[in-house]
Amino acid sequence: MYLNRENKEKAIALFILPNITDHYIKQEDKAKELFGSKGFGWLKMAKSFLTKSIEELAVNVGPEEWMKIHKVARHSDFIIMSRGVKPSDQAVQPVKTDALYNLAEIAMGRECVGCSKCDWKKCRVFHALRDADIPAAQETKKDCPYRQ
Repeated sequence: MYLNRENKEKAIALFILPNITDHYIKQEDKAKELFGSKGFGWLKMAKSFLTKSIEELAVNVGPEEWMKIHKVARHSDFIIMSRGVKPSDQAVQPVKTDALYNLAEIAMGRECVGCSKCDWKKCRVFHALRDADIPAAQETKKDCPYRQ
């Protein structure tokens, strides 16, 4: 059975769901707190049904198409993006985490060491670091968390 690119991507999205549910199942106490005992049972059942449906998908599309799906999956990145983000802001460029942290360290070393800005909430560096989810240098609510 032939699947076009869109349907292959949808199939790949199904692969992610059992992994997410498995994450919760492995942390049973936290999951039961979050979902409740009944909800946790439904979650385990959902994982079981998803796994079975993926197995049936593999049988129905055949081994050749199944390998093509896996090839697309190996060369794909998946992101979750808020709908509140403007389309022009949705451009995503993959960056290695180490490279991002190195750039953040350079920026903080240059701009944040000895900084004395009173209005740090208007600081361009503060916004860039926060938007990139760079961990704070210090935990504070009354001062810039990146000031050093």
